[in-house]
Amino acid sequence: MTFEFKIEEKKDHVVISLKGNLLQLNQTIDFMDELNALLAQNYAVFHIYLNDLNTNSNGIQLLVNILTKARIAGGDAHFYNASKEVVDTLATLKLNMVIKPVVSELTTAGS
Repeated sequence: MTFEFKIEEKKDHVVISLKGNLLQLNQTIDFMDELNALLAQNYAVFHIYLNDLNTNSNGIQLLVNILTKARIAGGDAHFYNASKEVVDTLATLKLNMVIKPVVSELTTAGS
């Protein structure tokens, strides 16, 4: 399964679903272009769903990039439903204190 993303713009935030196999940073070029465009439109709060994302440390770097860009823009990034693999990688890299995925799913309807 290749890396895919879905973006839904809401009134005051953006809902992003990441899925597939993300193993190399060059797979994120289109996504980062979209993220930068959203930031240029003054979106700064992102709800990121990781339900179906399989990744390594390169994918973790993407999550750090999203968080950094959101915070620089005065917002934040919230991560939901990370797999055990992602949670374990965050812990191994000692990033679990910076990126804390919420286990339960935030409903996107009306959010």
